Amino acid sequence: MLRTAVIGAALTSVLAGAAAVGLPMVSTNHSVPTRVVATGVAPASPPSSTSPTLTPVDDLPVPTTAAPKTVTPATRPLAAAKKPAAQPAPKPAAKPKSAAKPKSGSAVNVVIPSGPLVGKANGQEIEGYARYEPQSTCDPTDKPGAVALRTLLTGYYKGTANYGISRACGTDRSEHYEGRAFDWGVNVNNPSQKAAADNFIAQLMATDTFGHKQALARRMGIMYVIWNHQIWSPGPDSTWREYTGSNPHTDHVHISLSWAGARAETSYWSGTIVPGLPGDDQYSHRGGYDWPPIGGDDTSTPTTAAPRRSRGPRPTTTSTTVPPTTSTTAPPSEQAGGGQVGAGP
Repeated sequence: MLRTAVIGAALTSVLAGAAAVGLPMVSTNHSVPTRVVATGVAPASPPSSTSPTLTPVDDLPVPTTAAPKTVTPATRPLAAAKKPAAQPAPKPAAKPKSAAKPKSGSAVNVVIPSGPLVGKANGQEIEGYARYEPQSTCDPTDKPGAVALRTLLTGYYKGTANYGISRACGTDRSEHYEGRAFDWGVNVNNPSQKAAADNFIAQLMATDTFGHKQALARRMGIMYVIWNHQIWSPGPDSTWREYTGSNPHTDHVHISLSWAGARAETSYWSGTIVPGLPGDDQYSHRGGYDWPPIGGDDTSTPTTAAPRRSRGPRPTTTSTTVPPTTSTTAPPSEQAGGGQVGAGP
C-alpha cells in the first residue's frame, strides 16, 4: 500500500506540473491532441479516481495573422505613385517630295504688262547690231547676261517658264554649250503665252524715239531668235526666215546672245555703249557679218520643256524673203559640202 501511495503521489505531482506549463498531452486513444488543464487539483492531494478534464486544442482560440495590405494608387506612398515622364508627341511623317515640275505649262495664262522694257541706257547713243558669233567652245556655265535675260522675261511676263540656259555639250552647234542661250517657255497653242512671246519680239524689233532700228535687240546684245518655225537676227533690213531645224520651237523661244550680251556688257544691262559694232551704214548681210544658219542637224531639246505639240500657225506679220546680199560668198555653214548646223533649240 505504501508503494502504491508513493507512485500515486508522484503521478499527481507530474500532472500538476504539466498543467502549470500548459504542455500538450496525447490521449491514449490517439484522438486529436489536447491541452491538459488541471481543475481543482492540489499538488498534495491523493490521486482521484476520475481522470482530469482535458480541453481539445481545436476548441482554443487560434491566433490570426493580418492579411497583407493591398497597395493601390490611391493609398500608395507618393514615392510609389510617381507618374512616368511624359513622352513627346510623335512628329507626323514627312510627305515624300514630288518630282520637280516645270514652272509653267501650256495651260497657264499670262498677263502682258502695259509698259515697255526699259534698260539702263535709252538715249541718243546706241550699239550697232550684234555680229553672228557661233558657238566654238564647250563651257556650259550660265553667263551673267543670259541669267539677267531669264530673270527679266520670267518676271516681266509672269506665268512663263524657264527652260534653261546651259546644256551639256553635244556634237551639234548651240550657244547653250557656252551658257549664252536662253530657252523661254511659252507655248504657241496658248493664246496668252503666244501673245507674250510676240509682244517681246515686237519690242526687240521696234524703232525707238531716236530712230534707232531694233533698238532693244541691239542694247540687249541679241544675236538671233528662233520661234514657231521661224528664225530672226538683227540688222537694218532683216526679216523672219523659215527655220528648218528638227525642233520647231513651238513651246519655247530660243534666244542666243552675242558675247558682249552674254557678259552683260551691252547698254541695256550696263548702261555703257559697246563700241565697234556695225550700225545702219555699216551692216551688210554676208558682207563680213554672217547670219546664223536657218536649220540643220541640231536635235537637242530644252531640259524642262513640255512634250512637243503639233505644228501651230506661223506668225502672220513675218516674211520669209531673204534680204539681198552684197557678197556671193556664202557663210561657211551654207557652203556646198559643208552642210548646215543647227543654231540650238
